[in-house]
Amino acid sequence: MLKDRGLKMRSIQGGYMDLKNNVDKVIKDAKDYGVSYVMCAWIDHDGDNFDITNAKEATDVFNKAGKRLQDEGITLVYHAHGYEFRNYNDGSLFDYMATNAEYFGFEMDVYWMQHGGANPMVILNKYPDKFKLMHLKDMEQGMVGNNTGHSDVETNVTLGTGQIDMDGLIKRAKELGIEYLFIEDESSRSVKQIPMSVKYVKGL
Repeated sequence: MLKDRGLKMRSIQGGYMDLKNNVDKVIKDAKDYGVSYVMCAWIDHDGDNFDITNAKEATDVFNKAGKRLQDEGITLVYHAHGYEFRNYNDGSLFDYMATNAEYFGFEMDVYWMQHGGANPMVILNKYPDKFKLMHLKDMEQGMVGNNTGHSDVETNVTLGTGQIDMDGLIKRAKELGIEYLFIEDESSRSVKQIPMSVKYVKGL
């Protein structure tokens, strides 16, 4: 279907348990789609109990799987969802993961970064070499986030109309050479909003 429409997949999702227990499946999926990136969007954990034990296990899983993928010419990235910004030592659990990421990088979802209590621009500048991809998703004005990794999809708004510094983040992403920036909109208004978001990005 993609070929029929002249479309090319750039990245696929690799489930956490597959990356942990069945990397061969992830490699096959990536090659079947002809992608150069595999993204993991969620670390399996119990309820809201995400702590340093989970972060250390995930970092180990991603490094091991990332090495296998790298050997096949594929880059593994982790898409943080907000719970990684809980305090740990003098920083956060994300700081632990980023510092110890040897064979994987990250895909910054600017919405979830801000929703989890981090400043996307600060994190981007702190780890400029770690981010390979970016999700552009704006957050409605006045919304207050949390570090659970969960949110109401109806808070996704047209790019440039929410509270996230889209202009600055897109500019910085381009300066850093982040290869692909994906527009993401999970709201019930996505069919209406996405063309407006595309127009906004093209107008920058």
